[in-house]
Amino acid sequence: MWLARTSVVVCALAACGFPTPPKLGGPSDAARDGAGDASHDAFVDPDADIDATGSIDASPDAAFIADAPGPSLTLKNYLSWCSVSVDGGAASTTGVQTVPVTVGNTVALVAEPASTSFTLGANTWHHTDGDTGGGEPGTVIESPLSSTAHLTITGSQCVAVCCPFTNGTGCPTTDQCP
Repeated sequence: MWLARTSVVVCALAACGFPTPPKLGGPSDAARDGAGDASHDAFVDPDADIDATGSIDASPDAAFIADAPGPSLTLKNYLSWCSVSVDGGAASTTGVQTVPVTVGNTVALVAEPASTSFTLGANTWHHTDGDTGGGEPGTVIESPLSSTAHLTITGSQCVAVCCPFTNGTGCPTTDQCP
């Protein structure tokens, strides 16, 4: 008697347009009905975190957390007047570089003038460990001319760099980092 009543309820639900719930371990919707019926394909299986052995995934969001972007360093190279490398990477004259970083690490930043039209200044770097408010020259090496500054990573951060014209002019007086 109970089986007959259950069958009537299931048939009544199907006749009303309700999708038939998938059977655990059964074929996919497309395999069952032969066509990728959108109403069935959009059905979200509440048991999706149960693997093939029947074990429940204790942390279904672990993959999402692992894929979340970490902190980054945004390096703004004013008008591309410097050739800059971040932590030993390839030097670039790109105007804005965004590099993934790890909190707690200290990165080395190296700038060289992009051409003989530019040089290094007393405030080449901004927002680095040695900048106390007006920029810093970094550690300057004369041959080849370069400046090295350091940044201790505390989260996503921005650093600005400018290699002025050889007469010392041209760099902005406003903060290039937000």
